[in-house]
This record gives sequence, C-alpha cells and structure tokens, in this order.
Amino acid sequence: MLHFNNNYGRDIAINDVMMDVPARHLTHGLTLAAHEAALRLRIAPSILLSKLEEEEQRRSCAIGQGVAIPVLALAEISQPYTIFLQLREGVDGDAPDNQPVDLICLMIAPASDKTGHLRRLSRMTRLLREEKFCRKLREAKNPAVLRALFTSADETRLAA
Repeated sequence: MLHFNNNYGRDIAINDVMMDVPARHLTHGLTLAAHEAALRLRIAPSILLSKLEEEEQRRSCAIGQGVAIPVLALAEISQPYTIFLQLREGVDGDAPDNQPVDLICLMIAPASDKTGHLRRLSRMTRLLREEKFCRKLREAKNPAVLRALFTSADETRLAA
C-alpha cells in the first residue's frame, strides 16, 4: 500500500497577514509586504525590495481578478514564507484583465527548493483564481478568519 503525504496545509501556509492596508499603488503594497517579511526572515529589507523590483520589471505579478502573487527565491532563507495582504482599496497592478489589485500574496522560497516552490505556487495560484474564494478573502474582517479560509481549502482544489 502506498501512502502519499501531500502536505496541503503546509504548502499554502500563510505566515503573516496584513489587513486593510492603505497602499497607494502596487509597488507601495509590495514595499510594505517586503518590510514585514524582512523583519520576520531577519534579512535586510533592501535585499527583498531590490529583488521584488527586478521581478516586477520583468513581468507584472498581477494575475487578474484583483490578485497579485509576487514570488521570490532567496538563498538567504531555509524555509518558505508567505505573507498575505488585503488592501483597503484596489490599486493599478498592470493586470491582464485591467482589474485593480486588492489581494497580494507574497511567496518567498529558499532558492534550493525549486520543486517545492513551484508546487506551492501552483496550488496558491489555483486557489486565488477562484472568484468565490477571493470574495471570502475580501470579506474577512480579521487575520484569524482569513487564515482559516486558507487552512480549510479542501485538497481537491489544491491537488497539483
């Protein structure tokens, strides 16, 4: 008998949540997320900011439907880290559907964990493309409720 440990909960674990964030534009939201992540990861904010700027210049992290998923791989960390931001108002994010971004999920992975990072990104992207799920994220009034939405996402929606 084969047993598979898919670790769905770990794959979509949200380490930190920022709610009602008063970002003026997407770069401002990313800057706020990077500063918080840098504190948690104990690395210089300038490292995160410069890498986020490089990635954003290459291609927009906005995927549509008001969602942006910036991703980074860093040699300076040993565990994945995800911070989720619920913005007070939507901001321009150069999204393919031209919808303003109001949900940002910054995913940072160890550079050595390419396979795990791609699996987590795939699962998170699939989840954040669900209109109904995103509506619940927008309606969440506190971090505990928002986190619970991610942890209760059923395995069939996350299989990758």
